[in-house]
Amino acid sequence: MRRSVLVIAGSDSSGGAGVQADLKALDHIGVHGAAALTCLTSQSSTQVRAIYPVSPGAVLDQAAAVLDDLDIEVVKCGMLYSEAVIRAVADLVADRGLKAVVDPVLAATSGGTLSKQGAAAAYMRHLVPVAWAVTPNAHEAEAMLGSAVHDAQGAARAARKLVSAGAGAAVVKGGHLGGRGPVVDTLAWREGRFSPPRLVRAVAPRLRGPFHGAGCHFASLLAGFAARGLDQEHAFRLAHGVLQGMLRGGEKLGKGPAFLATPPRRFLVEDGLPPARARLAWELAEAVLELEAVLSPRSMPEVGVNFGYALRGARSAEDVCSVDGRIVVSGGRAALAGPIRFGASRHVARVLLACAREAPSIRSACNLRCDERAIARAKRARLRVATFDRENEPKLKGRKVSTMSWGTAKAIQASDRLPDLIVDRGGPGKEAMVRVLGRRPADVVAKVRRIAL
Repeated sequence: MRRSVLVIAGSDSSGGAGVQADLKALDHIGVHGAAALTCLTSQSSTQVRAIYPVSPGAVLDQAAAVLDDLDIEVVKCGMLYSEAVIRAVADLVADRGLKAVVDPVLAATSGGTLSKQGAAAAYMRHLVPVAWAVTPNAHEAEAMLGSAVHDAQGAARAARKLVSAGAGAAVVKGGHLGGRGPVVDTLAWREGRFSPPRLVRAVAPRLRGPFHGAGCHFASLLAGFAARGLDQEHAFRLAHGVLQGMLRGGEKLGKGPAFLATPPRRFLVEDGLPPARARLAWELAEAVLELEAVLSPRSMPEVGVNFGYALRGARSAEDVCSVDGRIVVSGGRAALAGPIRFGASRHVARVLLACAREAPSIRSACNLRCDERAIARAKRARLRVATFDRENEPKLKGRKVSTMSWGTAKAIQASDRLPDLIVDRGGPGKEAMVRVLGRRPADVVAKVRRIAL
């Protein structure tokens, strides 16, 4: 069953931010978006010309119509504009027991004001204490907390303060922080009622911006992953990763900041999985997004890259989740061709099933183009490199031998320690390949970072 999120936010007539962006972002990850409008705006990528507010009663009436019909547990709050609407939405969240992702929109990227005076204080007083997560940028965090946020350390302090004020989690986005270094988004969350806030950061290259609607997209992605059952930490990592792909594909459609790309594909994990399989699939999804950002076309084989993760004790390809359609070159960069599901690939499954027999701790793998420079980098990084010779592959009468199964087992058997990479130099009609192995998908990505061209 397709999950749903109710978006309570303003309309952006340019289509780059607001409800229009929210619905596109949700659809991109396979989540249905419903909407209750708080404002109409006459807005372009360069300016906000006018705002036409909707009354609190009308906002609540729209929301009630949706909530009484659709099975919705998560609400995404964007531009609420006035203290009266903020208060009304906070009451709705509390009364209905909803998970609320609150993006405290105070101003547009173009510089226009999108809130009435007193909105920042109203967010702190009414919505932050009932929020599942709150997602301010640095300027919004400053306005809400009354203290400066100039760097990553300030963002961490602000995130912790918002959690201490009652939010289940807080993400302080780093795009508005100064400097030329990478963008650091900071998540703070509390795992237990009385435990101190934990902290995790997600780092990405600083792209040429600014971008129109990036905050709307991020909060909607976070809400979508919440609707798909993820906790705050994993929803944050996935939302951050998906957003980077949208930013990299951003286009200059108007005269102002670039619009984010929402490609016509859905990044998702198949629904209805048992909990153990769902955990594996989402863990692989996080790593796939990191791998997309790391890979360049020079590292990718002609057949594309696949990335798999096997259940403990895997016995068949149906016990291995992987990318359906592989990671391919699209528009000059690595891009996912399809969703992540169990049984999607026989090739990477054969590698991991051989590992399950010979080295059960190795449960994840991906393939890269075989390049001597990458192999040399691996050796300099002290990664263990194994290989096998296709000439020695047994030829059994009446029985087909899988080179990947045989070669993987042979390379592991010939190594005195578990290999990090297995080099397959190919053969007639067979592309040369490097297979990167790891205990978990994150281990594989860490090794690829060290050798990728």
